[in-house]
Amino acid sequence: MKKLLLLLFATITTISCSDSKFEQIEYFKSPDRFRLFVYVAPTATIEEMKQHARSQMWTEGKITEVLYYRSNPFGSQTFGPISVSKNLQEAYKRAVVEGCVLRCQIDNFGQKHFSETPYEDHLKAIEESKIGDEMLKRRDK
Repeated sequence: MKKLLLLLFATITTISCSDSKFEQIEYFKSPDRFRLFVYVAPTATIEEMKQHARSQMWTEGKITEVLYYRSNPFGSQTFGPISVSKNLQEAYKRAVVEGCVLRCQIDNFGQKHFSETPYEDHLKAIEESKIGDEMLKRRDK
């Protein structure tokens, strides 16, 4: 019994120590269980972030986004701009700001997709959308 308790204590201690590198600063969950987590992890490696992202809550058939920053990009306010979003897309737009070092998207099938340049990818998508809109306007004239 003592050995079992020691093993349990060691496991809990290991998990607690490994999670101390990650501070959750934002969370969004829609009524239909789409989720977005935002963490600050100043000392974690990219591989540690990926491992941490793999353990995040996910609902089958839904999407979960997990974003990591080295410092809080929203200043001292916590649980503000993202948690009050109307949907996952709005929460994501508010969450992906300069300084994001890793994004993990857990898709509706549970597959994990990582991006180490999420802010730049987001800006590129916005620019491509603008170019596409301009092309449609010209075509419609």
